[in-house]
Amino acid sequence: MHSLRLAVPAVGEDKRPFLIPQRLGQSFHQTPGGRHVRLILLDDAGKSQEAGTAVTRLITEDGVVAILGEVASSLSEAGGRVAQQYHVPMITPSSTAESVTEIGNMISRVCFIDDFQGYVVAKFARDNLHASRVAILYDQQQAYSKGLAYEFGKSFRALGGAITTDQAYTGGDPDLSAQLQSIKDTDPQAIFRITAVSQIATTPAMRPAFRPSSQAPRK
Repeated sequence: MHSLRLAVPAVGEDKRPFLIPQRLGQSFHQTPGGRHVRLILLDDAGKSQEAGTAVTRLITEDGVVAILGEVASSLSEAGGRVAQQYHVPMITPSSTAESVTEIGNMISRVCFIDDFQGYVVAKFARDNLHASRVAILYDQQQAYSKGLAYEFGKSFRALGGAITTDQAYTGGDPDLSAQLQSIKDTDPQAIFRITAVSQIATTPAMRPAFRPSSQAPRK
């Protein structure tokens, strides 16, 4: 029997795990070819250090032949370095930072990378929102957030738009008032915020704090 272990990140302060891996755990028992696969779920608590420790444990203690995950780019970087060191293949479903697969030949992904996503979002902002001035708000601790912020800004400028300001914050900080005031001072037509699922709850708090004086024209 081959063991396949999936690292499951936790989301938010209450550390709720994703439900998708739980469903996979109920179904991944036998391959179409008849070979049995044991899927073991492990929570890395959404922390880079825990991700590296988890992958080490999966390989050295459980003897896994492959790893699925991580979800976030920063965590995939931490876990990927360990997987590469032990020559165990790791596939991430959603880590978009190019640096993840640059770790080595044992690390793969099944999603688009930052430069493509950044271009698509920038084109949407220009063509669909008709925005010419956009501010960026990103998490400086997350490779995903930093990478997508950079690629969006590059593509948006190439498409004729202007980035009014780049504002960084630290994930988990509920107070974004300083960043929002700086953004408001530049009078953008839209804000591009790149954040983790667990931080979406802070987004409604932005609405009363930010009232742009200009809006993207509608066509």
